[in-house]
Amino acid sequence: MAAFNLNSEAFSFDATDASGPGFYPGGLLFDRAPVPMWIFDRESLGFLAVNDAAVLKYRYSRAEFLAMTIGEIRSSADLPQLRRELARPVHDASPVKGGEWKHRSKAGEIFDVEITSTAVRFQGRDAEMVAAHDVTGHKREQQGISVRYALNRLLLESSSDATEKALSALCDWMGFDLVEMWCPYAGNQMLLRKLFWQPPDEQPIAPVASPVLLELRQGVLARAWFSGWPNWIEDLSQEPGYQDRIANLQQAGISDGIVFAVRDHNATTALVALLSLRVVDGNGGAGIVHE
Repeated sequence: MAAFNLNSEAFSFDATDASGPGFYPGGLLFDRAPVPMWIFDRESLGFLAVNDAAVLKYRYSRAEFLAMTIGEIRSSADLPQLRRELARPVHDASPVKGGEWKHRSKAGEIFDVEITSTAVRFQGRDAEMVAAHDVTGHKREQQGISVRYALNRLLLESSSDATEKALSALCDWMGFDLVEMWCPYAGNQMLLRKLFWQPPDEQPIAPVASPVLLELRQGVLARAWFSGWPNWIEDLSQEPGYQDRIANLQQAGISDGIVFAVRDHNATTALVALLSLRVVDGNGGAGIVHE
């Protein structure tokens, strides 16, 4: 059975001594763990072993993983930080490290993960065993709460002539690429886009947007209006208010976003849509730059 020395400076085991179920490659606790896990060589950064959950989550086969380095599942923007982290001494007082990172699947999906890692000795090499927990949903929920609060403060406390400046400040502060304000019209029967703003150095978006009929209750804008809760826009091509200008949005790189209700005394008075830009990651995968 694998030897675990939790009292040493670095947790270690020798895989050649592994037999039966255990927390090591080939053992049930590693291979069948519900979260992605892997072991990588600290010198080459190459994957030495991965479990079933990692194969399922990242969409690489086990053979593909073992031909890659850990940098290839990272966002290119995270690579400098990764190098700094790996330069830290392994033999600290605490053998377990943690942190949040952005990872990329084979399909180019970017997601947030919380990492826990510990130093190991594997196949005669200095290595690290890593467990990665996807926290994208949790981060979206936290972001939704903070943005919703900021929206209400900015827009309800701004005079009408300052609203556009408030929207541009919000877009810049939150790191989005296009912000739109939708207001009710004709006795709350429809929504019209009243204002929009985007950074001046980005490709202009078509200024005309079709109205959204609220009585149909179709699409994210209508759902946000009636519920008062934030709603994520995952496919602009299916959304009223965006379908007719989808080609222009796609050309500018706008792909998805989030809609918030501006509420006053428990009533929705307007909607704000914050839209984000998708670019091709430097390593060849598509990644959402702003989330």
